[in-house]
Amino acid sequence: MVDAPVVEEAPRTGPPVVFLLLGLLSVLASIFLLVHGGFAANVLGYVLACVLPILSVGLFRHFDLGRRISPYYVPSQLVRYLIPVVLALGLIAAVLHTWSVATEIAS
Repeated sequence: MVDAPVVEEAPRTGPPVVFLLLGLLSVLASIFLLVHGGFAANVLGYVLACVLPILSVGLFRHFDLGRRISPYYVPSQLVRYLIPVVLALGLIAAVLHTWSVATEIAS
């Protein structure tokens, strides 16, 4: 009796979505601080809304480029739309935090 050959399934890899989720989480935390914060919370919210989403998208792009070399890479359509959403929400939250800080300084 001859055993059937064992066929291993190719390891599939996709985009590193965890970086985009971290960026989205930082924007959501920033919006929370906008609603419940004073001066220090607005400064922290500005950093969360401005720096971390850009950093997370940059890290996503870096690691995604490395993964795209693999012949087993499977692209995701969700990522295509999630990147601009994270950056736009971060920009809006950063502007609102800037407005709040400027209002507190002016008063």
